[in-house]
Amino acid sequence: MHDGETKRPPLRHADSDQVTATVKEPPLTTTSIPWYNKDLLSIGKKEQIFDPRDYTMFKKSMILLVVAIAGTISPVATTIYYPALVDMQKALNTTDTSINASLSVFTFVTAFFPLPWAMLGDRFGRRPIYLVSFFISVIGSICCAISVNIGMFIAFRAVSAIGSSSVMSMGAGTISDIFETHQRGRAFAYYTAGPLLGPALAPIIGGYLNQGLGWRSTFWFLAIFAFCIWLGILLVLPETWRPSEKQVKDAEEQTDEKQSNYPSVKTGKTTSNNKRKTNINALLGPLQLFRFPNIILAVSFVGILIYTNQYGLDSGTVGLCYLPLAAGGILGGISGGRFSDATYKKHVTKVKNNDEIRAEMRLGGPVFYVSLVLQLFAFVAFGWCVQGNVHYGVGLVCIFFGMYFYSKQSCIF
Repeated sequence: MHDGETKRPPLRHADSDQVTATVKEPPLTTTSIPWYNKDLLSIGKKEQIFDPRDYTMFKKSMILLVVAIAGTISPVATTIYYPALVDMQKALNTTDTSINASLSVFTFVTAFFPLPWAMLGDRFGRRPIYLVSFFISVIGSICCAISVNIGMFIAFRAVSAIGSSSVMSMGAGTISDIFETHQRGRAFAYYTAGPLLGPALAPIIGGYLNQGLGWRSTFWFLAIFAFCIWLGILLVLPETWRPSEKQVKDAEEQTDEKQSNYPSVKTGKTTSNNKRKTNINALLGPLQLFRFPNIILAVSFVGILIYTNQYGLDSGTVGLCYLPLAAGGILGGISGGRFSDATYKKHVTKVKNNDEIRAEMRLGGPVFYVSLVLQLFAFVAFGWCVQGNVHYGVGLVCIFFGMYFYSKQSCIF
């Protein structure tokens, strides 16, 4: 057992009330448990269910690295062509509204499709959904690179967003699969470092690609990048899905019912209806957020022409302006993740039994509330700098501190 890991109680045999001794033999490989085999929840088998949290720390780190890199694809795809927007508008002979629509469509699709991807991941396993979704992302990026008009470009930007959005929901699930509760704050901090660093480096890459090879080269780069991630998932990432305690309990009840001499048809029907209702609520419930005008405003417009039109910077320099955003986000995320784990451990030591342990124990404390207030001041200050046409360097400092405090308090969640 590695340092810092909490020893969990040994697993039980599925058909026995007796606790088994800790198994000393090497852990089962994921190939012995097919991703499609939902008999993992079967109660009639003697085998122990392999727990991905028993992976070595090296293997956990490799999985975290792959998932963090995969998590960069959607932010990178969002920002990589920001410096090329003016050239794209001329090449495709379109308007500001249409070119901004390509950003809004990508943002909207990216916000919605993690929901069905997460449901499919719980149903069929995370690994196959990763592979399918990133293949879709590769196809979408290739079609964007060969687009001949703005309509075709917007359509395949949506396809690309569908594929790249899977990791936004399943990435967090993968981390929860393999890390202990008291380790997840720091793990999530490193996971979010990828999506924060990606959109900062992407405009730099996109800016110089646009200057040297034209705007289409940015989407060829995206296609190659997505394909490399697909290969990494294929070669490195195992299946990490594991049944939750509730799923195991439900499976036990269903198996007991099947083994009973008088199975309850009514109960089975009710369970099926409840499961279907839960799936529908999981898919459609988050759409209720669109009742709020501020949510609609956030996904319907992306202001990205400030540094080109207002300050007259070239595409390469515009890309460099994203570095303070990434630096603040990464530093804030790492420090916030460490604070989150420390706060959780502090509260856990005070409880009398495991039933009193809650995820909300990570919240609270002066760091959380101070960060929440300071990030608001930083973002408002950035808006004033832009409105007053202050030197863009001052605005970048505001962005750095805004992202620092935002990431610090968000990682506490």
